[in-house]
Amino acid sequence: MILVSESAIIRRINRVFSRRYYYENASELEKVHACSCRSQWRCDLGRFYTVDEARNHGMRSHVDLGQLAREVGVLNQSEEVAS
Repeated sequence: MILVSESAIIRRINRVFSRRYYYENASELEKVHACSCRSQWRCDLGRFYTVDEARNHGMRSHVDLGQLAREVGVLNQSEEVAS
């Protein structure tokens, strides 16, 4: 197994979402964000959440980073998210 850092996975996912928005005319510009462990919103949002940057509102909370990366196609079968 190849370990890939969480920040690298977030960058990969956000790159795909940006391409979809700017080149494939997706309706929202979704971005993955990491919630700080000291944040008052951590219980509501979870460790990772997505925001529609074009409309500035939350889309998904409590996102499983590995699962989302596999759905989007940025994490190979031989790779695993390092926590």
